[in-house]
Amino acid sequence: MSTANVTQSPNSPSGFGFAWRFAGIFLLLQLVIVFQFGDVTQPFMIERATVQPSVVLLDTLFPAEKPFADGDTVRSKAVSLKVLRGCEGTEFYLLLAAAILAFAASWRQKLLALAAGIAIVFALNQLRLLGLYIIVRDFREYFQLVHVYFAPLLLVAALVIVFSLWATRVLSPPRAA
Repeated sequence: MSTANVTQSPNSPSGFGFAWRFAGIFLLLQLVIVFQFGDVTQPFMIERATVQPSVVLLDTLFPAEKPFADGDTVRSKAVSLKVLRGCEGTEFYLLLAAAILAFAASWRQKLLALAAGIAIVFALNQLRLLGLYIIVRDFREYFQLVHVYFAPLLLVAALVIVFSLWATRVLSPPRAA
């Protein structure tokens, strides 16, 4: 009985290559973007990339409430929702980026996925803030439960689905024309 040489894909679930690369890249991104340059990135991420766009969305949906940005806080007649460090979505961007960068794909595929991933995380985070705004306004007693447990879990689940769809597409052989 002979043993065949089986080459494992760098993305093989039976190997830990992807998991180690993912963990290392995520840690590196956290160290650099959050801890090393956090004083620069966090005000931008909170005020410009999270609060201000969310106010535009909220004003479109609830113009009578007159939402406005007050630095790191979304305010309106009915709500005051402060976006703190860690609530602006940076970790979600970094999780998806680390998964994409760790995956054995071409740089072109990775760059396209990163661009699309940034847009997807942005949209998901805006939907999360919309939901939190409504919960603070109408169901205040559920805010902590949704904010701490359900919203992050839903975002991570959505990112797993997005990454899985992309990875499956990358691994699929090209279709014959």
